[in-house]
Amino acid sequence: MCFVQAGADLSDTLMDRAVIKEANLTDALLLRVVLTESDLDGAIVTGADFSDALIDEVRSKAHALK
Repeated sequence: MCFVQAGADLSDTLMDRAVIKEANLTDALLLRVVLTESDLDGAIVTGADFSDALIDEVRSKAHALK
């Protein structure tokens, strides 16, 4: 389990291959974040802003991230 506070600003972070399972990313800012090969299984991403983020296509489809 990952402890990330809802609404956190994680913009411009490099989280390549990060394990962010079951994290609460509700309303989080993840602008320009790099999440290639990261594990977001069970993460709550309601209202999170992934603008200009680099995310694997498989992961973005699984979590409906755009």
